[in-house]
Amino acid sequence: MQIYYLRETSKEGRDAGSKARIDVENIFNKLKMKPISPFSSKENRLYTYLFFLWQLKKTNKSDIIVVQYPLPRGYNSLLKYIAKHRKIVAIIHDLTTLRFNKDFKDDRKQLENLTYIVAHNKRMKDYLISNGITVPIISLELFDYLVDKEQKVNDHSNDNELICFAGNLSKSNFIYKLPGSLLKLGINLYGIGFDSGRESANELNYIGSFNSEDIVSKIKGRYGLVWDGDSSKYCAGNMGNYLKYNNPHKASMYIAARMPLIVWTKSALAEFVQEEEIGLVVNSLDEIPYKTKKINTEEYNHMVSNVNKVRDKILNGLYLQNALKQIFEKE
Repeated sequence: MQIYYLRETSKEGRDAGSKARIDVENIFNKLKMKPISPFSSKENRLYTYLFFLWQLKKTNKSDIIVVQYPLPRGYNSLLKYIAKHRKIVAIIHDLTTLRFNKDFKDDRKQLENLTYIVAHNKRMKDYLISNGITVPIISLELFDYLVDKEQKVNDHSNDNELICFAGNLSKSNFIYKLPGSLLKLGINLYGIGFDSGRESANELNYIGSFNSEDIVSKIKGRYGLVWDGDSSKYCAGNMGNYLKYNNPHKASMYIAARMPLIVWTKSALAEFVQEEEIGLVVNSLDEIPYKTKKINTEEYNHMVSNVNKVRDKILNGLYLQNALKQIFEKE
């Protein structure tokens, strides 16, 4: 049995443009998995498919092909075809029907053909099972985050601002509605889409945006906030609801930066944060000043120590490696 993966990069530089997906591919290479590319050096779609089929014929029915789901745009039709001929393991990055509150049938058509699935966490696993997915599902627990281990990372215990929030700020409207008690303690913002013209924007400390490799050494704040939606009272809307099932990649970024987390009580991450003792869970952002004030230096350092233990795993790609090991050992 050989283990292959569907490569999302090519010599022409075409790639998925995502830190999470690139990290996964680097972990595949670390595991000595063999790449199969759906891309060719020509733009012609028919030529590209023939190029892929030529590579697929070099594999055997007993082999495993690992893919990242969803596949790059235009290639989802490949998944159903591959699954008819080979064993397929899919690592889920996104469930678009769940993220945008649509009927699950579009994801079901793809996922029900697979041999194994790696879901974000137990909550997502249960969601898939409740929607009729019967193939074996393994929980990832947390996304890995690969960075240069020699990169200097800050100690955040003495950072001036209490909170760090990084992400696509254009969809994070809650930042303009933060309670005054939290604003007084300071919040650093990082990412694209900050609207300096919004009311209360001048009360926010917008730093700028950095690439995914450098940001772990740039961000500051005693806690990294994982929140989404339009409200500071709870995680509202489709994106807020999505937090009940997914593992946001920013959580791994904060951990890579040695930063304890603050997450929503109803989020899928809350259980992990509590079990690993790597941060705090809150019902609303109003609770943050009160809960953080109760944390003494010893308790904060204990969280940081636990964050560092998780950090060692994500910097070495161990969460994905462990999930894949569980699958490969069954074959």
